[in-house]
Amino acid sequence: MLIVRRLERAEHEVRSAVDGIDGLELIRERMPEVVVLDWMMPRLDGLGVVEHLASEGGLRPRILMLTARNQQSDIDRARAAGVDDFLVKPFLGPDLLAAVDALISAE
Repeated sequence: MLIVRRLERAEHEVRSAVDGIDGLELIRERMPEVVVLDWMMPRLDGLGVVEHLASEGGLRPRILMLTARNQQSDIDRARAAGVDDFLVKPFLGPDLLAAVDALISAE
């Protein structure tokens, strides 16, 4: 996966999942600083992952949502659920790294 390789080349520790259910389990096992989610994932979409994390209370990672959805209503809905930042597809690799680094620095 291109996103994983790009983050690893930038010396970020990366764990990846094939769908939202597996991703949620990985997050629960070891709370990362930042989670990069695609809104349109199988089994449980990115917004569903964010909503599950919010419902559990306690600490949660910063969340970067990758999405083709660029309507203000979608962005507002995701922000209300707890998404910290967005990248609308298509995006450039340097933009991904900048967004992840900004979320890490915000802690």
